[in-house]
Amino acid sequence: MNPRKSCEICKTYYYAKNLEGNIFMASFPTNKERCKLWVKIVGNKALAELPLIQLKRKLICQNHFTPHDFNHNKNRLKRTSFPSQNLTRPPLDDTLLESFPKPFTKITENEMKLNQYKKKCEQIVQLVQHDHNYVSQDGGVLGHGN
Repeated sequence: MNPRKSCEICKTYYYAKNLEGNIFMASFPTNKERCKLWVKIVGNKALAELPLIQLKRKLICQNHFTPHDFNHNKNRLKRTSFPSQNLTRPPLDDTLLESFPKPFTKITENEMKLNQYKKKCEQIVQLVQHDHNYVSQDGGVLGHGN
């Protein structure tokens, strides 16, 4: 199966190894100031919390650029281009971008898997407690049969 990625604005899907659809997908810029502008324009608060290295993997499809934004071959964006068409959210306030970009903290793949496992376990415990009324009125957990 080909990995699929989606546009951060309209969620249009693009299959990374299937160019038959001819949908142009642009990565967020690696330049800090240009990337900050893109994040602001896109209006997604979650993107403002990511370090540049993770934003580089996020994509915007061609539907959010004007024809003038592309080079003469229509296969690359000009350096001065930014998403301006068919935007779905208002731009982010500058106060949300004061600490942009977030620092990259490297965690190992095992640490990431462990964190995901812990979150899943917590969700399961909460569901079981709620579904079986194991939570007392004061929030404490009751034993089975109490």
